[in-house]
Parts: sequence; C-alpha cells; structure tokens
Amino acid sequence: MRFLTYSLILVVFASTIGLGWLVDTLYQHNAEPEQDVSKVRLFEQFGDNLAQTLAQLANKQAFIHQWTGNHDYQLSLKALDKLVMPPLLVEQFRQQQHLLLTTDSQLSYYALLPDDKVLVLKAPLRLFESQGNATDIFYTLLFYGLLLSFFLIWAYPLLRQLSRLKRAAQSFGDGELTQRIVPSKISYISAIEQEFNHMAQRIADLIADVKLLSSAVSHDLRTPLARIQFGLDTLAEEDDPQLIKEYQEKISDNVEQMTALVETLLNYARLEQTMLTIEREPLALLALLKKLAQQYSTEQVNIMIKATRYQPELTVLGDSQYLSMLFSNLIKNAINYGQGQVIIELSHQQGQVIIMVHDNGNGVPKQQQLDIFKPFVRGNHAANSGYGIGLAFAKRVVQWHHGELSVGDSNILSGAAFRVILPINRG
Repeated sequence: MRFLTYSLILVVFASTIGLGWLVDTLYQHNAEPEQDVSKVRLFEQFGDNLAQTLAQLANKQAFIHQWTGNHDYQLSLKALDKLVMPPLLVEQFRQQQHLLLTTDSQLSYYALLPDDKVLVLKAPLRLFESQGNATDIFYTLLFYGLLLSFFLIWAYPLLRQLSRLKRAAQSFGDGELTQRIVPSKISYISAIEQEFNHMAQRIADLIADVKLLSSAVSHDLRTPLARIQFGLDTLAEEDDPQLIKEYQEKISDNVEQMTALVETLLNYARLEQTMLTIEREPLALLALLKKLAQQYSTEQVNIMIKATRYQPELTVLGDSQYLSMLFSNLIKNAINYGQGQVIIELSHQQGQVIIMVHDNGNGVPKQQQLDIFKPFVRGNHAANSGYGIGLAFAKRVVQWHHGELSVGDSNILSGAAFRVILPINRG
C-alpha cells in the first residue's frame, strides 16, 4: 500500500504544480492579450470625431481642461515638433494625418490638426482586451485535459488490478479453489493480492482438511468402535471372571484410543483459531536450533548443525513457541524415520532464511511428498505409531509465518530433506 500512497502523492504534486507551471509558461510565451477589434475601431473613430471638433474650436485648451479628470481617456495637445518619434514615423504621421500606437499599458491615438498641433488621446489597454478570449479557453482546456490524462494514466493499472482481483474472488466463490493472483512487482495493491492468496490457500486447506478429517474419523474411529461392540457382545455371553476382566481391559484400551484420537482431532481443529492469537517477535534461529538439537540428542541420535559465521545474525518475526514446535516436529520426524543421523543446515538468500533438516533414513517416495503434509497421512516406515498430525501442524505454522515447507531427497545423507523457507526480519 505504500507504493499506492506514494504514487498518488507524486501524481497529485506533478499534475497540479508541474502541469500548472508548464501551461502557465506556455501561455506567457505564446499568448498575447487579444484586443477587441470593434472597441479599437470605435476608439479610433471617436478620436477622429474629437479631432474634427477641436479643429473648429477657437479655445482648444479650455475644452481640454474641462475634459481632464472626467473620463478614462486622457486628452492633450502637443506641438508636432515636440513629439518623440522616429523621423520615418513622423513622416508617415504627416501623410496619414492620424496614427494609432500601442504600448504595454495603453492605446494612443494621434491626430494632426490644421495649426500643426497634435491631438493626443490615450486610454488604458485593459479597456480593449477581450474577456474570455479563445486563447484563454484553449489553455484552460489544455490544463484540465493534461490533468485528466495524468490521472487516467495513473489510475488505469489500479483499475485493471482491482478488476483482476474481483474476477479472482468471483471465481474462488464459484468453487475454483485453485484460483490465485500473480502479484506484479509494480502493483499498487500487491499487499492485498498477497493477502488474498494467503486467504484462498487457508480456505482451500481447511476444506481439504474437512475431507481428510471425515475420512480419518470414519476409518480410525470405526475400528475401536467395532472392537468395543465385539467386546460387549462377548461379555454378555462370558461367565469366566478372568476372561471378563481381560475383555474389560481391552474395551478400556479401545476407549482410551478413541479418546486420544478425538483429542487429537480437537487440537488440530483449534489450530486455525489459535493462529489469531500468536505473538510475533524477532527470533534468532541459530540459538533456537542449537537448543532443540541439544534437547533431542542422545547416545543413539547424533544431531549436527551446519551454519556459516554470518548465520547467528539471522532473525525471523514469529511466535517462539510455535516455531519451536515446528522444528521439534521436523527433528522428531527425522529421528523416527532415520537411522540416528540428523543434520540441520541453516543458510539465507534474497531476503529469506532456509532451514534444511536431513536424515539418513529411506527418504520419502516421490508420490507421497505432497500428501505427507496432510493430516492423518503417515509414512510407511515409522518407528512409532501416531495419527499423522505432526507434519500437518508444521505446514500450518509455516503458512502462518508466510513461509514455505517442502520435502525432497537429501544431498548430504541418504534419507529425506525437509526444507523450511521463512522471510528474514528486516526490523
């Protein structure tokens, strides 16, 4: 959203101040104040009539004195030889008997009277300027046209991105759960697009989990229920106290197994709700991994950490409790499926920290590498039994921290390599 804010401020500044300055400069260089031709002709005709009137008056100065102060026009008499004009202009004036000159501030009319006196009539130029002339209208329209163009150029990518987001949301709502948006590097709403993708992924995962939970409940609960039913039927027909006690213990074991499974289901169902209350803080990964390695190392299990001298400075923004549980699950998984050798590799590239957990087991078959992160999916060579929740929980924690979790073949040991990618804390 920062890019959207900064670009909007830039466009407003450039369009209002920059375009205003540009159009004003063009106007000053190319547009001259236009004069109303009809008003100028009337002024010239008025000067001719005034010259004819003065030519017939004996006391011209009295008329001029009476004129002064009562009109916007200034009237005066000057001797021909007192005029400050180039000789060629004076000669032209003698031939034409009148002359109209324009300066920056006024319009002057000169008329030659019979006694070589010159009638000078002056008026402010503002009286002859056109109001709302075509040039002013043109430059006004030019400014608003450029202003509108700037905003359209800026708004077009935003409108296109919003339209794409709307179509993606509609498709997702129609059931296309694989619908995602590929954010552009210069997108105004890249943060919103990324959040949409995260939301879509969470919803798709939840729907997939519901299907898996339904399958797990029908499969894992049906077996102990059948055993309990069989035990109850047998108890009803058994008279031997010793056998009755054995059947009761088996029933009790099955009930405990069902209780453990139901508790596991409830804990997993609470994960999404728990996500809302996680506390994020800067966390040093190397120190956390060393602590976990020391905790799970035994005489039968050797855990080694590989990191360069720059890795102690790497931190991520996350919840220490859940990140500890994430790496604990990966380490325990490597111990359960391995042969006692675990290597944790820590590195970073392009603003991301990469944690690899290697084991020396039999690895994960290609066809199971995607399904292994689903709940209640268990590997084929587990050292101990479980419900297949550990890796599903790890996947959820990584997603909460906007990271990635994948599995492949280890290039160091003979088994699997779980790869965790998390964004580096820049704060």
